[in-house]
Amino acid sequence: MLILTMIMFIQCRTKIYNNQNYNNQNQGYNSQSQGYNNQGYNNQSYNNQNQGYNNQNSGYVSANSYAGNQCTANTGRFVDVGNGDVRDNQTGLVWQRCALGQRWTGVSCSGRASVYMARSVTSLLSSQGYRVPTIQELQTLVEPNCTPSINQWAFPNTQQGEYWSETPDAKRSNVFLTIDFASGRQLSSWGDNGRMVRGVR
Repeated sequence: MLILTMIMFIQCRTKIYNNQNYNNQNQGYNSQSQGYNNQGYNNQSYNNQNQGYNNQNSGYVSANSYAGNQCTANTGRFVDVGNGDVRDNQTGLVWQRCALGQRWTGVSCSGRASVYMARSVTSLLSSQGYRVPTIQELQTLVEPNCTPSINQWAFPNTQQGEYWSETPDAKRSNVFLTIDFASGRQLSSWGDNGRMVRGVR
């Protein structure tokens, strides 16, 4: 009787041990599975981030390509009409390719642009068959993605800085609106200041 009781006790302990061991194995397996799933999720997130970054880079290259064409290429908008002038097919205006003080060589503008006070440029340009552009006309030349902010095929060797318009500041006397072709922004300047100018007709 004693021997039988001991055998039953041993069998019971063995069964409990096996069940505990099995549960521990299952728990370890689940932990590994969970870790694998987390790793897969993280990899997926990383890949998605990389894909998004690559898409951004792709857009950046496209923007640069667009800017490069607008800045330096003959896009067909401007037509060389000779005598150092180009016609803008969008507006019909004819512009001096070089600012006053520069000289057209047949391929580019040589020298540096001169600066003038506002009251002197009107008569100077008029004697050459041109006039000072309005601020609206001058703004049509701005290419904001370029440095300087203008098409350099049509207007080579354009110096960065402010260019006169004939449009007065509505709030101040003897102040005229200008375009800064370093940034493409509209500014204003006292008429007695020296600024560059490009004639139009």
